[in-house]
Amino acid sequence: ESVKWSEDGETYALLLGDNRLEVRRTADNKPTAILIHPLRITALAFLPSSSSYSSSDSYEEEKEKQRDQKQQHVLTACDDLQLRVVDGASGAIISSVDVTPFCGRIKEAVLLHSSSCSGEGEREVVTASSNGKIIIWSIDAAGTVLRPGPITSLGECVRITCLAAYAVSGGEGGAEAEAAAAGLAQVDKKKNCKRKHRQEGREAAVVGHDRG
Repeated sequence: ESVKWSEDGETYALLLGDNRLEVRRTADNKPTAILIHPLRITALAFLPSSSSYSSSDSYEEEKEKQRDQKQQHVLTACDDLQLRVVDGASGAIISSVDVTPFCGRIKEAVLLHSSSCSGEGEREVVTASSNGKIIIWSIDAAGTVLRPGPITSLGECVRITCLAAYAVSGGEGGAEAEAAAAGLAQVDKKKNCKRKHRQEGREAAVVGHDRG
């Protein structure tokens, strides 16, 4: 039902049926991890550990350290409202978070690439839920623990079905991102109003027809 690739392209995650997660090696397509979830899986994302190299490392040193660090974790969202971090090498559940206090059913999860985050040993993942909430979660350096961060809502009636994310450097970029989010919310509001008017028009037409 879904395929997600690791950043280095050496492994990929499969959603088979509703609740079976498999992590496989690209080289031979053999599974390295299998985990059956209690309910339907609604989102997948890779959570690789942050690299421990410094900005002074050369490109060759950086690639060497990345080759030595093959730990790959997979984030899964499930209908039981749990976010799980799964060990891609064994299928063991490393950690889990109950999202009930923060949002509804998560429909998409995307790793957010940011140079500032990697420099601090942390990365972020963005999730979108079916009740219109978008959350930015911080990931620890080991890629095992998630902490909820900024939350925004497009409205309870806005059912988000997909998501893409990118990092901005702040300043004017941050203001542009906020303006874009506000514009998106305004567009959704206008669409809802137009949809309501069209629905009222159809109902009025039906009533008029019945009376005729």
